[in-house]
Amino acid sequence: MSGDDPDLVSTVSIGLSDREAIRTALGAGETVNVTMKDAGGDRVDSYRWLLSEKSTAFGGAIRDMWNPNCYGDPGKVSDAEYKCSTDDNGGVHGNSGVPNHGYALLVDGGTFNGVTVEGIGLQKAAHIYYKAMNEYQTPISDFVDHANSLEASCADLTGKKLNKLSTAEDDQQPFNDKINAGDCAQVAKMTQAIELRKEPVQCAFEPLLPDEAGAPCGTGFTARTVWSEDFEAGIDGWEQTAEIPEGSKTMDWEQTYDAPQHDSATAFAPDPRRTATASRTATTTRRPLR
Repeated sequence: MSGDDPDLVSTVSIGLSDREAIRTALGAGETVNVTMKDAGGDRVDSYRWLLSEKSTAFGGAIRDMWNPNCYGDPGKVSDAEYKCSTDDNGGVHGNSGVPNHGYALLVDGGTFNGVTVEGIGLQKAAHIYYKAMNEYQTPISDFVDHANSLEASCADLTGKKLNKLSTAEDDQQPFNDKINAGDCAQVAKMTQAIELRKEPVQCAFEPLLPDEAGAPCGTGFTARTVWSEDFEAGIDGWEQTAEIPEGSKTMDWEQTYDAPQHDSATAFAPDPRRTATASRTATTTRRPLR
């Protein structure tokens, strides 16, 4: 619902919590009244950051990265639109409004949630985000990990040579403006503005496995050690049955209390890849027994 094009299809989206409230009320036979109004004002920035605005299957845009609230998504962790329900894998789609907003804010700059971010532009922001996602984040990264990854990525790229963004495979034109400490300061401000390190206390999330005394797996469960073994009493109880990779040389495992960064006994063996003429001290690689 942005821009001046008269052919734009107007769409209205609501958040998951509102949807459930409406469905519950209708299921109980209640009458539901919905009021929709145009807040007015300048929406040029929002129009720039609409996602899937030409998607006919959804009747138009489904996300607004500049103002996620317009489509029922949260723009910061403490937003009322933050999804606390267990469906959608805990709001993995709806709550993406938070990092979406962070990227738009870092690119264009602006004041949000009492924090002013100076935009660093699309080129720098894209490099920072790509490195963070490619080298630091994993499939189980949360918002705190996301903040840490972005800040570490920016630090890594400071002063480094960068290429311009391009969709052409062989287009490697240099980007002359390098990332600097001031840019990384804006990354930190952005993570603060959208509250990446703030817990969604409004959801009242509980640990999946409460660490209760005597019941590490939760109420009603007890832990029992069936078998345990270590190297403290020697390695006679251990037997090497296979080599990885196949065909590698036999490892002559021994017990030692001198392994680096270990206060207890461990097992080590000389590395068979080293030359036989080298001294034992220089050719010894300490590794866990397989």
